[in-house]
Amino acid sequence: MIQKYILSLIMFGIILISGCIQDNQNMNDVSVSDLINNPQSYDGEIIMLSGVVVKNTGNFFGSTYQLAVFENSKSFDINNAKKIAFKQQNSYMFNMSMVVSYTYDGRTYTEKEYKIFTFRGTIHYIGEVIDDSSFYFEAEAVMDNV
Repeated sequence: MIQKYILSLIMFGIILISGCIQDNQNMNDVSVSDLINNPQSYDGEIIMLSGVVVKNTGNFFGSTYQLAVFENSKSFDINNAKKIAFKQQNSYMFNMSMVVSYTYDGRTYTEKEYKIFTFRGTIHYIGEVIDDSSFYFEAEAVMDNV
């Protein structure tokens, strides 16, 4: 009886660990270009994205915070970087203003402090809209500061 119980616990542990490993592998397999071009296929997915946070101070519409993402940090140009909108409100987990690297007044980017962060969060596809992105990234955690 005890042996069956122990065997059941071991099997449960193996299944749990393999599921966690699979989830982590899926989070790292996101192409930024594919995400931007086909966001509906990532709706509800938990992913990890790295980049710098931009606070839009001059926009009347759209997200206040965006993540400027890049494939290669050595050739990063804020003006040409692909940007992904964060959820409108700050996450209950952390204050987004603490991780801002750039501000954007509608014309120019001003560097505040260049900090690259990796965020873990969920993609939410909302459909085509006139004044904002068709999807947003709801950051749930800051994984690290590169």
